[in-house]
Amino acid sequence: MAPSINSITVITSSFNDDTSLEKTAISIANQTIIPYWIIIDNSSIDSTRKVIENYSHIVSTFVSEPDFGIYDAWNKALPYVQSEWVLFLGAGDLLVDPHLIETANLCLNNNYPLCYGNVLNIDRRGNLMFKLSQVDTKKWDQLRPFLPHHQGCFHNIKYFNDPYGLRFDTSYKIGGDAKLLIQLLEYGSFFYMDIDVSEFMMDGLSSTPSSLPIIVSEYRRIIKELRHYHPPNPIKRWREIPLYFKLFLYYLLGDQLYRKCLRFLGKKISY
Repeated sequence: MAPSINSITVITSSFNDDTSLEKTAISIANQTIIPYWIIIDNSSIDSTRKVIENYSHIVSTFVSEPDFGIYDAWNKALPYVQSEWVLFLGAGDLLVDPHLIETANLCLNNNYPLCYGNVLNIDRRGNLMFKLSQVDTKKWDQLRPFLPHHQGCFHNIKYFNDPYGLRFDTSYKIGGDAKLLIQLLEYGSFFYMDIDVSEFMMDGLSSTPSSLPIIVSEYRRIIKELRHYHPPNPIKRWREIPLYFKLFLYYLLGDQLYRKCLRFLGKKISY
């Protein structure tokens, strides 16, 4: 059964990033159906409050207080959600099309814990680098199952409420969203919608070469904590090789030289 109109809440965390936040605000304001928008700000001292004032007509909830990172901010936002579905966007992430919320409302299926669409990765010039689309969560990818990108994921709110009560693990710096998605897989498969949801620039913490050691460490920890299936046959675990190879090169070359090599080879920084 398709959810009703205005069944989507967008949650955004921000910290001293007023310019990026305004870009997100513009993409939401341009929607034919305006979603609920909750912004959790980490006591920014830039012009974030001015952006909120300028777009107060589309901001449902704004909270500005100290937090312990993006996952803490997202958790703080959840009690304010009054819709069926939640989409988590970072400051600077954009909804791709003015009809996106309208289209998503027609496609979302509340028989699933999560519905997801396509996410577009762009470079600093605004050019499309690649599209992240449908994934097979039964396959293994670099220490964890294949998972959709969080900017394209519509979370069924009931799994954040009792009796499930899921929350993002704030002890993680990068892998908190991956851990929650793996937890959601315990309640059912994910529903893929062939629609372009958002676009983002890979300049966050998880996209930088220096984050590689953290990624490897946290993904190992996720699998251990959740006791999630891990392919026992080394041959089936070949997809882990690129991640460990990147990690080896990073330690061998150092951060700056590793970055230069990636740029020289024309590689996309994607982990």
